Amino acid sequence: MAGKTKVRGGASKKSAKSSAKGRPATKSKSVSKSRPKSGAKKTAKPSPASKPKKSPKRVVTKTLARAKAKAHAAAKPRAAAVPKKPVTFAIDAPSGFDVSIAGSFNKWEPKGMTKGEDGIFRITLKLAPGTYQYKFLLDTEWREDPVNPRKVLNEYGGYNSICDVV
Repeated sequence: MAGKTKVRGGASKKSAKSSAKGRPATKSKSVSKSRPKSGAKKTAKPSPASKPKKSPKRVVTKTLARAKAKAHAAAKPRAAAVPKKPVTFAIDAPSGFDVSIAGSFNKWEPKGMTKGEDGIFRITLKLAPGTYQYKFLLDTEWREDPVNPRKVLNEYGGYNSICDVV
């Protein structure tokens, strides 16, 4: 066994390295974290080869999407430009404790009303011109407006009151 040194299990160094996981033997180098020398400059940007490149199709799509969004925003009138008008809603509910109003003007989220000395609950809302559906919520019961004859059938089998703002 001249020129070969024994390693565990009786195999030589060369054959031990080549038999590990079926890979050919290679010279091993010690791996250590290299630190830049004091005079070397650090690069903040990764090399251009490691940066993922954007495909031209995606760039064009983004540009078209931005152009469409700008054109759509320019064509649509702004909500602030439409003057809103004050509309007062009222319901006589002397026995009511918690009275609210909800409708298509506030995405059917109940908004509390204030009770006057006469027992009538009132609220004034600023609404843009249009047609709205609404209902009152007296404590836990939904009710149409008793003084408004204009009603429309709703999806729950009841009626919603209608209000036109001109």
